[in-house]
Amino acid sequence: MTWRLIIAGAAAGLLLATAVGGAVAEKRQPNFAAGLRALAAEDFAGAVQQLERAIVADPKNSNAYYHLGRSHRGLGDSDRALKYLRLALQIDPNHFAALRERGETLLAQGKRKEARGILDELSNRCGDSCPDAAALRDAIRAAGE
Repeated sequence: MTWRLIIAGAAAGLLLATAVGGAVAEKRQPNFAAGLRALAAEDFAGAVQQLERAIVADPKNSNAYYHLGRSHRGLGDSDRALKYLRLALQIDPNHFAALRERGETLLAQGKRKEARGILDELSNRCGDSCPDAAALRDAIRAAGE
């Protein structure tokens, strides 16, 4: 019984810390948070506007570049998407979601060989069971590879 109370208390503390942390992050990075909301609503142009502002405020925010790449892909601009995904990876070479998104964008451009290269890199770096590697593998299979 005591362990259940300890675990329940720890879980409640984690939830509270996450909620407070999210509120603090939004106060520090309101444009980033607004960009994520716009992206979630598929308002890609609005997301681009907010995420560009977030990058001006924090040029080392690899997540802002990643989501900016996703936003440009949503607008149909694959070349610009790849540019921002590359920038995210320059800041954080272990940003596996950015690497996966890059592979998916290349695949959408018909560059299957390059997408497979990204998949090999993801598998080598984060393992075959890595969710990003699995998602890219599934996308390649769905594309007929």
